[in-house]
Amino acid sequence: MVFLKLEKLSVSAGKIKILKNLNLSLRSGETVALVGANGSGKSTLAQVLMGNPNYRVVSGKVKFCNHNLLKFKPEERSQAGIFLAWQNPPVITGLAIMDYLRGIYNQQQKVKKLPLLTIDGFAKMIKPLVQELGLNRVLQRDFNDGFSGGEKKRLEALQMAILRPKLAIIDEIDSGLDIDSFWAIKTLINRLKRQGAAFIVISHYTRLLRSLRPDKVLIMSQGEIVKNSDSTLLAQIDQLGFKRLLKS
Repeated sequence: MVFLKLEKLSVSAGKIKILKNLNLSLRSGETVALVGANGSGKSTLAQVLMGNPNYRVVSGKVKFCNHNLLKFKPEERSQAGIFLAWQNPPVITGLAIMDYLRGIYNQQQKVKKLPLLTIDGFAKMIKPLVQELGLNRVLQRDFNDGFSGGEKKRLEALQMAILRPKLAIIDEIDSGLDIDSFWAIKTLINRLKRQGAAFIVISHYTRLLRSLRPDKVLIMSQGEIVKNSDSTLLAQIDQLGFKRLLKS
């Protein structure tokens, strides 16, 4: 099943066109690696797919599970099964992590008309995930308050594991991770892939991308997809870098 389809998508911020005629299709269980130099439009695309109002779709179509995604509000996109792991997750002082996590889980359950979990029931359900991602010591704190970069990224991964999205957009989740956190997040992503989730993975580094064995590798430059290939393209990026590769 095609989860996501972009057709000639162009996006602007103010009077500046940032994304230009993007085409992309993504099926259940597939992974797309989205790479490119800083400022090429990768994170902008992630924000547009989640409905960030700072960007305006100039032309084109975006379908998600055969629905017009552009008509959905950000919260409706989340409820439909899209998840974004932020490049720079926010700090929200005063918001208890466990309250937030149970809140987003129970909201999803409400939409699906499934039973809600009590505090104790939710804590029991997520205990294996918390241990897997090494977050036992931080869940009694406020949301990302005083967290290291790696702890913020692991908390993003925990939210993804709890919500089990159809489509996960991962924006540089591998930056700032120690080796144990890296392998824990990689294991989680691969497990969700086996369960049918599709992924768009944005990264400047090929270590995570190589380990995920993406079905497609797309290079973006100046808001356009300028190269589309399979995972063998990652080795060429390592060898040549973006500038030399795109000139060759």
